[in-house]
Amino acid sequence: MLKYSAQAGIGLVTVGALGLASRSSWLSKLIDQQQAGNAWTSFRLRDISRRAGVAVTHQKVVLDHQLDNIMPWMASVGAAVAAADYNNDGLIDVFVSSSGHNTACHLFHNNGDGTFTDVAAQAGVANLNEEGGVMDAVWGDFDNDGWPDLYIVKWSAPNRLFRNNHNGTFTDVTIPSGTGDRGNGNAAIWFDYNGDGLLDLYVGNYFPPVDLWRLHTTLIMHDDFEHARNGGHNVLYRNNGNGTFTNVAPELGIDDPGWTLDVGACDLFNTGHLDIYLANDFGQDRI
Repeated sequence: MLKYSAQAGIGLVTVGALGLASRSSWLSKLIDQQQAGNAWTSFRLRDISRRAGVAVTHQKVVLDHQLDNIMPWMASVGAAVAAADYNNDGLIDVFVSSSGHNTACHLFHNNGDGTFTDVAAQAGVANLNEEGGVMDAVWGDFDNDGWPDLYIVKWSAPNRLFRNNHNGTFTDVTIPSGTGDRGNGNAAIWFDYNGDGLLDLYVGNYFPPVDLWRLHTTLIMHDDFEHARNGGHNVLYRNNGNGTFTNVAPELGIDDPGWTLDVGACDLFNTGHLDIYLANDFGQDRI
């Protein structure tokens, strides 16, 4: 009898009906086939960031110096990447965050030849860290015009929504859209929760709504390492279809006060409706 593990790449032979010679020949042939298969299926990844023109270093946040003793932990988030074809040329472009004060974010335009050009300044999405710090970025076509728009999640400053102008630039529509939550968020996701054909926006918040650069008290941390429920309340922006959004999280019971690190949405129970998964720090994840 032969037991074979493709992952380990070895065969375990036990004495049975096969004779020793035939068993040895059969095993040799199997190993040869495995090695031949490895030649076709093996692959390796190479760092081509410098050659491609995307070799940037994320600049971390530096918060109120009252937090200096835990600053390495506080500054361990904010490195975000979001990919989309923002200019509809059939090539995937990449937004890359920076989080340090007055450091520039990046929008890498795909040149189609394996290289990228940073066009964030021309596009109007570079200088996002004058106030607060960028934590996450997500693309989504909220106005159904066929062009992806960009939502930026921040600490200690309003989140920002940028509408795609179809010409390589973006317009900040945060105020008229009503999406400028200040909940010290770490994550966001676009999804159509009510099936009306419009993308809605869920924001996962972390710290309660305090200014992390100008603290009046350092009593801002989680109240428990396993069951903390004193984080920032999460937000669900319902798309009203006219360029505005309404936060419906409280009425739907999904304004979770956990310390949310990331969020996801999918139809977990095959009901035809999207569910939300929250990855919470210092406590249970929530579905």
